[in-house]
Amino acid sequence: MAERSPPKASLARSPPLSSTFPLLLIATKEIKLDNSINNTLILIVDDEKDIRDGSKRILSRIGFQVNTASRGDKALDILKKERPSIVFLDLKMPGMGGMEVLEQIREIDETILVIIITGYATVETATKAMKRGAYDFIPKPFEPDQMRIVVNRAWEKIQLTRETEKLEQERKRTLLDLDTEKSRIHTILESFPNGAMVTNTHGQVVLMNPAFRRLFQLSSDLKPGGLIEDYVPDKGLCELVKEISQGKYIDYGDIPDYEFTISDNKYLLARPQPVLGEKNECLGAVVN
Repeated sequence: MAERSPPKASLARSPPLSSTFPLLLIATKEIKLDNSINNTLILIVDDEKDIRDGSKRILSRIGFQVNTASRGDKALDILKKERPSIVFLDLKMPGMGGMEVLEQIREIDETILVIIITGYATVETATKAMKRGAYDFIPKPFEPDQMRIVVNRAWEKIQLTRETEKLEQERKRTLLDLDTEKSRIHTILESFPNGAMVTNTHGQVVLMNPAFRRLFQLSSDLKPGGLIEDYVPDKGLCELVKEISQGKYIDYGDIPDYEFTISDNKYLLARPQPVLGEKNECLGAVVN
């Protein structure tokens, strides 16, 4: 905002299997539609060849890439070269036991979902495996539909995790963009020769330039963030700006210019306008 002669100045404007079986069975038919499954690797770790071969057939038909290992140490060797998203892990194997393999998998990459295969599917065994980081378990012998249900549940978990990570990355980018945009707006306002301020929907001043401070003789210690009344002494202008900030003016052409005085020889003309978002919603007001 700047003083003028004539006497006016301008002012800147996991449920149980039994409860989920029907829904998940339907979902297994739809799982083939997701092309990203083709890029997902599953590792089957079991000392029984029939289990390895049968599981590979079931999962390959759905569309997953499948690798197998007959022992725990061989599985860990594979993990050094490849990174599966899901591991089916037998608890009872010769050599390194399933619990030990589970712990080492968690150390390598705790995002890998480990599904325990066990012929000893007691509550105690399942609880112990879950406490050590297993995602789920399947008792053997199992039917193909049982495996499809379990892997579909794990796949949905992976998809949800990926989507959450994607949204978080987008949120961080958005925050960075907002910071950049705010910096640009601040630079533009700083360069204005006339006084300018911006308010949010609560009538709080979020930005103001040096010319605005000079016109109202504001201390350099007074920072943005307070209500407009803390910066502008004219009650009528404050009320008008708050109404605009809250979106009360449907026809923006009806917003009047506002004349006021702040001293015996200083007259100001303020032109408030709404700040609109991408969906034409009111985000606040700018006054110049």
